[in-house]
Amino acid sequence: AHSWTRDKVDPDHPAGERMPRQHPATTGAYWTAWNAAIERIGRKQEGYLRVRYEDLTAFPARTLREILVFAGIEESELPLVNDRTVAMGISHTVSGNPIRLESGEVSIREDAAWVEEMSASSRRWASFTSKPLRRRYGYRSAQ
Repeated sequence: AHSWTRDKVDPDHPAGERMPRQHPATTGAYWTAWNAAIERIGRKQEGYLRVRYEDLTAFPARTLREILVFAGIEESELPLVNDRTVAMGISHTVSGNPIRLESGEVSIREDAAWVEEMSASSRRWASFTSKPLRRRYGYRSAQ
């Protein structure tokens, strides 16, 4: 929710305009809707693997291996330079966070700026609209 309130250049816009920003309530509602939809699709398909951001940033190698095993790619070598750094190649994606365009050695680390920068009101809004799934995924209120 905090990330969507930040002012960032939109790398997909040819004139270098700013990315749209969202209110934390909107972000929490989208997060809940997307995750509920994915759960539903996962039940109808062959399942899915939930990967929490906090788990990836705390245990990059272990989490990436779990993803590979789930995908049936057990013998693949991870592109890790060390425990916290991944060697990223050039990626061609349509949309998403600007960091997706980084290449070379990229550090995998938790961005906890929200702890100090996010207002109490914004935390309450994000917590309220994400409440339906938050506990199931191991998250407490962000207040």
